[in-house]
Amino acid sequence: MCISVVSDSLAQAVQASSLIVIARVTDATPARSALLQPEAFLKGSASNAGIPLEYPLDSSPCPLATLRPSSRVLVFLASQGGQPGWPGTSQVVDLDNATAVQQEDGGFGPSTEAAWVSRVRSVTGQYAVPSRGGDGGGASIDWNKTILPVGAAIAGLLVVGLALMRVWHRIDPS
Repeated sequence: MCISVVSDSLAQAVQASSLIVIARVTDATPARSALLQPEAFLKGSASNAGIPLEYPLDSSPCPLATLRPSSRVLVFLASQGGQPGWPGTSQVVDLDNATAVQQEDGGFGPSTEAAWVSRVRSVTGQYAVPSRGGDGGGASIDWNKTILPVGAAIAGLLVVGLALMRVWHRIDPS
């Protein structure tokens, strides 16, 4: 599916996209496949799992983008059969040293990464950074520095409370 990302219909392009992500291109093979390693999500569920893209075997109604290995991109992805499809040239913004250049000019002209993020966020209201944990989970609690000392303090307070209760019942058994 071809999404036309142009300045006068950015809201329609955002609505047509199932996923908008800032990512680093890894494992790119020209005209075959690519893997996007997400850095931030501007639309869609945040996940630190790579996003695989397969180059379409049949002809496409729009010119297809070139994804270079190790480059950073802001990409508007449409879902095709449950998987994100290879983006068209207007759907990819190349990011390099805080500058942003759309592969096919959509009327935005050369800009900055911050300006692009701001434009898209004004429509989606989202900016989610995936977790960098090894297991894909969020922050965890350190048992030795948090759980054990707090548990010991609570147990100590309970023992002191029971001892005071026993003393009080000796004084006033009613």
